[in-house]
Amino acid sequence: MVDLSENKLFNIQIGNDVKLRLTELSLSKNNLKELSERIKRIMSSSSLLLLDGNPWTCNCKAKWLKDPMLSRQIRVHSSNDIICKSPNKLHGKKLFDLTDKDLSCQTTKDRNSTALQMCEASTFVKKRWYTPRSVRKALLSRHATIVDDKGAPIVNGIMVSEDWVLTIGTRANDILQSTNPNSVRVKVGRTKGYRNIVRTFVHPLLQYGSEFNVALLRLRYHRRSPDQSCIISSKQYSVLTSIFKHIIVTTRMTGKTGKFAKLKPRKGRISKPCSQKNLICATIKRPKRPLMLMEGSPMYLGHNGDYRLAGIGVNVPAVKDYKYDFIPLWSVSNWVQDVLDEYNAKCHFNSRGVDVCEELSLPTLKDMEDRIRRPEQH
Repeated sequence: MVDLSENKLFNIQIGNDVKLRLTELSLSKNNLKELSERIKRIMSSSSLLLLDGNPWTCNCKAKWLKDPMLSRQIRVHSSNDIICKSPNKLHGKKLFDLTDKDLSCQTTKDRNSTALQMCEASTFVKKRWYTPRSVRKALLSRHATIVDDKGAPIVNGIMVSEDWVLTIGTRANDILQSTNPNSVRVKVGRTKGYRNIVRTFVHPLLQYGSEFNVALLRLRYHRRSPDQSCIISSKQYSVLTSIFKHIIVTTRMTGKTGKFAKLKPRKGRISKPCSQKNLICATIKRPKRPLMLMEGSPMYLGHNGDYRLAGIGVNVPAVKDYKYDFIPLWSVSNWVQDVLDEYNAKCHFNSRGVDVCEELSLPTLKDMEDRIRRPEQH
């Protein structure tokens, strides 16, 4: 028997190489909100498991405890004392009295939960183009700037959800290989504060082509988050650009001191041909100050204040007339959603603000070669 009751435990992790066969395990009166099904690896046949006295989150992750097949291996002691703490609608109810429909992850808005928003099918009508101040403010609030320890911008990015930034993959690799990657932070919009980077995920097809030169940055949880902008598909892009070619790019401009400081929206137009296949190219209106940090800058396509996120600037030098290339986000949308789903399912933040994860099963290079969605296939 192993008695771990009343130890203020908030997480139990079971490694792949653990060789235990417990006949009884007590986890009573701790701070456990959920328990991984991997606990079965260390329990012997007809073993006893005590789980009462914990603040359980009753969602889809708790379904395995009610599985009738579980009783053949593990007997949950005092099952009537396993009470739900969250979500609010299930607060105070007994876990074993709930149905599978009650135990749905959709009923719980986890602070780590995210879903990539793809734009719904729309009919685009050509209208006069203008940019209301409120719309510009909303676009700038979604802009992310990765800065060094002195606050100098390194690369731009876009908030694809409340706690995730999509940026350039090669730059993310440089940050990971730097002497002090923890000194790199993220500035969201025009806010004064900074947010710390918890984890970095680089696209496995980074060397495959510029259209996959992206990375995801998981930020520490923050209550105030900008609204998300939906991502258009390649078909929507084709329809929209056939009748309307105006864009807006949010980017960092050089200030009076010559440093990249001011976050500004810049107007432009879709242009062809592009320097590389499967990229979006656009000509940006020439600024008063010639330098712009375009790498990672989000590009929006739309009209009348209704702008749709289409791409981010790639590290390709501007040619004549300020023509830049952008990575189409529909080409990486599947990978982004895979990472978000896997992280949300297997990671959480503990009381110290540290993210604790089980073993993540992220798409490999071979997986992505088979599953990647090419723009022409949308």
